[in-house]
Amino acid sequence: MPTNHYDWSSIDDLRAAAGRATDEARILISQENIDADTLREAALAEMLHDFNTNTPAGATGATGAVGATGATGVAGVTGATGVAGVTGATGAQGPTGTAGAAGAAGVTGATGAAGAAGAAGAGGVTGATGPVGVTGATGVAGVTGVSGATGVAGVTGATGAAAPKKFFIPAGAFSPQISGNTGAPACPVAVDLATNHGIMLVGQLPDSGGKDYLNALIALPDDYGGGTITAEFFWMVNAASANNAQLGIAARAFGDGDAADGAFGTAVEVTDANSGTARTVQKSAATTAITIANTPAAGKACLVQVYRDSSIGSDLAATVELVGVSITYT
Repeated sequence: MPTNHYDWSSIDDLRAAAGRATDEARILISQENIDADTLREAALAEMLHDFNTNTPAGATGATGAVGATGATGVAGVTGATGVAGVTGATGAQGPTGTAGAAGAAGVTGATGAAGAAGAAGAGGVTGATGPVGVTGATGVAGVTGVSGATGVAGVTGATGAAAPKKFFIPAGAFSPQISGNTGAPACPVAVDLATNHGIMLVGQLPDSGGKDYLNALIALPDDYGGGTITAEFFWMVNAASANNAQLGIAARAFGDGDAADGAFGTAVEVTDANSGTARTVQKSAATTAITIANTPAAGKACLVQVYRDSSIGSDLAATVELVGVSITYT
């Protein structure tokens, strides 16, 4: 607070000083936010100090009259509202109240009209079949009659012909005969089945205008009975002609100590037509009976001679490719 020094010799000076102090106090209250009571006490103390310091001691005057009560100071500025506190946690739920008393029973309503009769119920399940009764005791067997006399045995029938059997001689087993050929037969020759990458060995019998031969050495089967045989030729040509091929066969057996160079049995021939499509396998009809020379028997060696006779009028103008020969025997 500013300090002012006054001449305290007159009451008017005292009043003037008090008024100015009040004005200064109001200014400080508004600017400094100082409590009004505190400021008045400080101003009064300052005035008394200045009065005692600057006023010469004189005779004690008479007690003055009590001054009038000063005006109430201006109310101080209201402070800012503080930050609201954090809301407390919700308290635990209170216990459930006791259930109220049950209400009185209502008046019984009038009896309703009788309902319509319900539909007939479904038939009950059929009961299980009762157990089968006990089988009665078997009666006493009757006495067996006397056996009749055995009849005379019938005459034994004649033995039937033996079932025919077969074996196959592939073309790869044949070799060209060295002499006696009109042309130049060849065997075995590989034929390329190009579309499906296959291969077939054949014996080539040329269209020479005469006879050309192939030979194969086999063993007669162990169940061979020594009789005649028949043959079926499997063959083809690389031509579309539908003309014929005439094929023949003869054979000679060899036993222990037999000469290797001996005559063949009588040759038998069959004529077969081509289908008209190149490289289509043909199967001839079976030949008539072929007699193997030199007493053939099971287990003996047998030289088989096949040939083509291309001198016939309807002969194919192409090389016959022998695929193999099927032999039927008993």
